[in-house]
Amino acid sequence: EILETLWAPFNKISPTARSMTLSHRQEVLDDHMRDSNWKKLLLDIYQLTMDKAPTMAEIRLRLTENEVSTNGRTGAVAWLIEGINIENAQDGLRSSIRQLPEDPTASQRTLMEEKRQKLLSRINKFHETALVMTNGMELEGGAGLHQDDPELCLEEADGSNFPGIEELGEDSILDVGDDADSPAEVAELWMPSWGTSDPIMNDVVMPLRQEELELRKGQANDCLEKLRQALGDRSVVFREKLHSNKSIHH
Repeated sequence: EILETLWAPFNKISPTARSMTLSHRQEVLDDHMRDSNWKKLLLDIYQLTMDKAPTMAEIRLRLTENEVSTNGRTGAVAWLIEGINIENAQDGLRSSIRQLPEDPTASQRTLMEEKRQKLLSRINKFHETALVMTNGMELEGGAGLHQDDPELCLEEADGSNFPGIEELGEDSILDVGDDADSPAEVAELWMPSWGTSDPIMNDVVMPLRQEELELRKGQANDCLEKLRQALGDRSVVFREKLHSNKSIHH
């Protein structure tokens, strides 16, 4: 770093530096130089010059523009997006239920039940549209509904905060009775990626699988971008705390 580029910011501390001793002034100037270099490093983190992976919105736009020319049918991309959003809503509802106390109030139980009903309505509508997208074919699951890996979910690893359906007690908020359908937060959602392989269905499902795969890539890219931003934020906080602690000790 050449000194000339730091003259403008150094002007802000020059009045204070005038009255310092030579050694003290050198330490202050060095600290400001290191601070400037650190901020430029963080700027590189936030504004990378390299090409970024396409976002989910960009991929959605590309697929939507090519939708008619590819399969002659519109609405498939929007339907797949709704399925992904429903999966995210299921994750959010499960998280909300985990955060409830062991003995939730009537208001809390009512709120969760209302969220369940709204989510279940979205799931039913999604499956109705699935019949249209697959020309009325009977849909069957393959490997079954995707479940989060307990080892990657700290709150679920010990099973204490989010027991399985088979472990629920009679008064549990997740208990919906023996004759009822699965709760909305754990209901199976038919997506092209986990349907069974069938020669007849492949002609219809395969294009949907390819579109879903592209959208999943965008979903992963968005998550990685958020992670990168979060790491940058944490690095700023860490440095500010570290710098503050050093200043106190000095």
